[in-house]
Amino acid sequence: MSNYYFVRHGQSLANTKQVHAGSEDDSPLTDKGVHEAVIAGKQANKLDIDYIVSSPQKRASDTATIIAHAIGYQTDKIVIDNSIRERGLGEGSGKPYGWLESFAEYDEIPGLEVTIEVKKRVEHFIEELKKIKAKNILIVSHLGVYRMLDTLLHGEPASSWLNKERADNARIIKINLSNE
Repeated sequence: MSNYYFVRHGQSLANTKQVHAGSEDDSPLTDKGVHEAVIAGKQANKLDIDYIVSSPQKRASDTATIIAHAIGYQTDKIVIDNSIRERGLGEGSGKPYGWLESFAEYDEIPGLEVTIEVKKRVEHFIEELKKIKAKNILIVSHLGVYRMLDTLLHGEPASSWLNKERADNARIIKINLSNE
């Protein structure tokens, strides 16, 4: 049986500007975000991580690389998986916090990756994750992915995902996959 750990990327420039950063925005880590990733690496040292998978976005892949260095994991073995990229926000990317939430039907924002597509991609990721032959797996991704992952693993309707608890930047969260 495998242990699974989720880490949201460290603080990004978009986080400090309080704007949404979808998959269209490759917002980099701030100095604080780098420091948060270093701390997460120290915490991960106790977990005997033997597999790291990351979103392709720089804020996540840089967080994964910093953690990998801290735990002695070879950075060239970090698996980049597009299925755990942040949600495409279309016209919502770069907009201030609260702008997206002003839409009665969130999925109606032009260019937005709709909920059902995020759900399908995260479901696919879960199925692929279960096939990995590793004992302690670290997933480095984004708030949207964490919320959908948590929603699916608790058997809740996909429509409830935006109401899920926030995952703080660079906080390690143990998750349990169903049927394990």
